[in-house]
Amino acid sequence: YRNRLGGFYAKEQLKEIWGLDSAKYVVIEPQVLVNAQLIKKIKINDASVADLRVLPYLTYKQIYAILNYAKQHGTFKSIVDMKPIVLLNDEILGKIEPYLSFE
Repeated sequence: YRNRLGGFYAKEQLKEIWGLDSAKYVVIEPQVLVNAQLIKKIKINDASVADLRVLPYLTYKQIYAILNYAKQHGTFKSIVDMKPIVLLNDEILGKIEPYLSFE
């Protein structure tokens, strides 16, 4: 899961792992170190469907909405530029922002 994501930015993301219940999380959480600087980022302005598909937070509809919006409106300079995309709410944007590069 970590490899698919490109790394973790918060310990709480461990709760998203299938089979890791809250009791196990409580046991391992003190032993877990997270370094958000090591996250593998996706260059959003060069991204393809395959590139974005690695993010479990996005559905295919959301991925196509992102790519189509970029085609119509140009490059994204920050996560704020993605707010007008109807299929993306603040929760989703918050989850994907650490994995995106806006270069």
